[in-house]
Amino acid sequence: MKKTLGLAFALSLLSFPAGRAHAAMSMEEAGAKAVQLIEGMADIIDKDKDNCDKMGDDLTKYEDDNAALIKELNETKDKRTEADKKAFQEKYSARLKAAQQKMMPGGMKCSKNEKVKAAFLRFKSN
Repeated sequence: MKKTLGLAFALSLLSFPAGRAHAAMSMEEAGAKAVQLIEGMADIIDKDKDNCDKMGDDLTKYEDDNAALIKELNETKDKRTEADKKAFQEKYSARLKAAQQKMMPGGMKCSKNEKVKAAFLRFKSN
């Protein structure tokens, strides 16, 4: 379970933007959007912790609804500098930790559910 939750969280972290995720989006906006995506995933996992099939369905829908933004953020991940990564961690570490803690109970409970595993694999492949 820890492995699946850790994988989902790590994959989410990989989607953090570099300098710009979109021509019209500043680094600040891109970072905020990346954190909001993670927090949205944490909300779903927490809300659906007692219904793993629903969690899998909701995570899949969440990814579908945010596919364009996820793609934009992922396209920039290799362009981040160490300074970008450090600045992001300094600004958002408390929010990321809170999201991780929020995901833990539901993620542990549903880690073996096929729909949840499929949803996490989709996040990984995008």
